[in-house]
Amino acid sequence: MKFNEFDLEEAIWQDYKTTGGEQTALSCLMLGSIMKRQLRIGNYGVADLVGFDIDIAPNGKVGISATVYELKRGCIDIKALLQSCRYAAGLKHLVNIKFININIVLIGSSIDMSSEFVYLLDRLNNVDLYIAHLSMSGIEFEYVNTNFGLVDKGDMNPPLSFSEIKSILK
Repeated sequence: MKFNEFDLEEAIWQDYKTTGGEQTALSCLMLGSIMKRQLRIGNYGVADLVGFDIDIAPNGKVGISATVYELKRGCIDIKALLQSCRYAAGLKHLVNIKFININIVLIGSSIDMSSEFVYLLDRLNNVDLYIAHLSMSGIEFEYVNTNFGLVDKGDMNPPLSFSEIKSILK
């Protein structure tokens, strides 16, 4: 039995509603303390789910953390990443607070490994990937390490020293 985007959204939303954002099997996704479903972000579009948390730094400054959850019933690809980046840009304007940290979580049934998409993820610190699986107990989420460039370390040259880099640049 396959699932669609609504099934994913519903599973996450119900988990949030039942637990109030407390840590559960589903909230390995780190759901925010305030969740919004189908959040309209002006001309930027409608985000599936967005979680918000208030952050207070040691110096007393208040900021907001937001997490955009982009759900795909199929493959996670560059289009999903760009779509969620559009939502993140919209949130930054919508919230209109100087100190906002926006993270992106992409969830789907597979990852596009046929393009350079996976190498782009290696450069983005605020993007996490999860693969959704259907099991006997419902939908389960598996975190995916985005360091795809170093899957086969046997093909790598040893790291260069600082002096070797300097001699190359001369």
